[in-house]
Amino acid sequence: MARVYRARDIRLNRDVAIKVLRVGELDDPAGAARFAAEARNLARLRHPNIPAVHDVGQHDDSPYIVEDFVEGRTLEALLRDGRLDRRARVDILVKVAGALAHAHAQGIIHRDVKPANIIVDAAGEPHVVDFGLSRAATDPALTAEGLAAGTPYYMAPEQIQSSHGPAGARTDVYALGVLLYQLLTDDVPFCKVDIGDLFLDILRGHAVRPRMLDRSIDPDIEAVCLKAMELAPEDRYASADELIEDLLRWRAGQPVRARRVTTIATTIRRVARHRREIAFFAIGAAAAVAVLSLAPWAF
Repeated sequence: MARVYRARDIRLNRDVAIKVLRVGELDDPAGAARFAAEARNLARLRHPNIPAVHDVGQHDDSPYIVEDFVEGRTLEALLRDGRLDRRARVDILVKVAGALAHAHAQGIIHRDVKPANIIVDAAGEPHVVDFGLSRAATDPALTAEGLAAGTPYYMAPEQIQSSHGPAGARTDVYALGVLLYQLLTDDVPFCKVDIGDLFLDILRGHAVRPRMLDRSIDPDIEAVCLKAMELAPEDRYASADELIEDLLRWRAGQPVRARRVTTIATTIRRVARHRREIAFFAIGAAAAVAVLSLAPWAF
């Protein structure tokens, strides 16, 4: 919806990025509103891993936003190169989650967390960019029907179907879980080409466990990933800060909270899904015990 230019601020002698709304988007009130909302949301954020806004304005009827210029490569490009080891990847995720935790504290939900929206500079610092789909947590449109927005592979179930729960900070937590899955396996958990099939897989939550793709993945970091990607928002980490805490525990070699909780929760859900089969098994077992207890009297 916009073009981004590298420009020179001649007054302050520095490079900046200027994001200009495309001419065609000016005819779309929704597009123009999203662009204005992005500027307002970014103006509220002050974090080292989020480019700051310096100015907004209009040129030849085209609105623009002036932001920090970040010299670097997208995380998407770095993953294609395969040069980052697993620990370096998790370090990046910790900082990305910290940036989102700050945004959430200011009442801003990103809604489009993905490798292409993370720029890693020469020092290895990640910067979360493109708040074009961001919403204030109090915005009614955040949970409105028929307004699914995001990049399909990283969308949470509630972004696709509101019956799965309200969109909010845990929506970004889900995307962080998908990102962690990709950092661990070099692939996204759901990758159907057909968008309908892709959405069905996301809504069912049938992702292949990371360790089934790579046995070298530590069970604890797998548990962190799966908890962040839980189908129901209430089953995920309550915040990006909670996710960070478990990532730091894993990095320090300490037990993560997700592994114990995830194991118990998975068992409960499995029992609930198969309660009919379990009931039939219990009845059958009870009948078998009754027959065996009567057996001595029958002969």
